[in-house]
Amino acid sequence: MDKDNLNKLRDKIKLNNSLVNLHAQITKFYFTYESLPMKNGKIQRKELKKMWYARAIKLFEFDRNDHAFVEEDEMFLQILNDVKDCFSKSLDIVIDKIGNNDHFISDLGGNSLEYYGLLNLVSNRFSFDFLVNENSFEYTPFILSRVVYNKKESSRERI
Repeated sequence: MDKDNLNKLRDKIKLNNSLVNLHAQITKFYFTYESLPMKNGKIQRKELKKMWYARAIKLFEFDRNDHAFVEEDEMFLQILNDVKDCFSKSLDIVIDKIGNNDHFISDLGGNSLEYYGLLNLVSNRFSFDFLVNENSFEYTPFILSRVVYNKKESSRERI
């Protein structure tokens, strides 16, 4: 996708978001240059997920603030590894058993007290505080790494 088409897509998403309630807004989108697994004109989501986990497909993700997250970015991969290490220490789980999209509570068996311990570990590792809200328990290593990545990128822009 070239820059012009990407900007057109962003503009259409922003227009759509201005016309619908907050709960119906598009908060992020993905794109790839590779062909997607299709059957009867529909994307095979399970196959796509398998491809993504096996790194057989490169997905580019954008959030509502137009931040791009490319998994192959070296800084992002280092942050992801450090965040997974914090998950490992917080839950006393071997780091290799923690998937990028494993949910702290429902997939990894953590609880709210351990979650606050995780946030403390991540805050200390990256030297900033997290705002905790009602959506905080949706964090996975990938999502938490994106939060850290965004904070690092925004602090780099201010320098």
